[in-house]
Amino acid sequence: LGPDGVDASLEVRGSTFAGNGTEGLDLDLAAAPLAGPNGSRFQIELEECTFELNGAAGMLLDIDFELVAGWSADVSLRGLYARANAGAGVHLDLDWQATALVQRLLSSANGGDGLYVSSESRPGLAVVSSSALVGNGGFDGTVVLMHDTHGAMSIDAGRVYAGAGVASPKVARFAATHGFEGAEFLA
Repeated sequence: LGPDGVDASLEVRGSTFAGNGTEGLDLDLAAAPLAGPNGSRFQIELEECTFELNGAAGMLLDIDFELVAGWSADVSLRGLYARANAGAGVHLDLDWQATALVQRLLSSANGGDGLYVSSESRPGLAVVSSSALVGNGGFDGTVVLMHDTHGAMSIDAGRVYAGAGVASPKVARFAATHGFEGAEFLA
């Protein structure tokens, strides 16, 4: 629990989480009960850690402050190794005002996805680079699900711009409404 108006941080380096009955490491970030108006910021850094042979996810990070204004989290995961966990290698439940940078994650032979990113409300942001997710038991392939309920679209210099998560039929209607032709196939 984070105290109102006070930033909280956690740094874990060079640690091994192995053979636990549930998650290897379970981080639940929450606002204190009756949190005040000041909010707080969590800063989480994990580097060069190993998660293997755990009974659920190797590592679970769950944002539980999404309904409290003024709270945020910055997460940095670098050089992690997740192998042979019963669930996902790494599970990030990133809700509103949470960002995660995942670099150099090697995740293999897990019962679930190598890296599973979810959200219970408004999604946060996850950036993944220089990582290998191989031989995991989750979905056979890569799933990238983007959904932008706000439908960010604009027109600039005779071109229609739409955010990555805007539904194709919405782009077609927007283009037609503004006198553009050629986007009908998106409907």
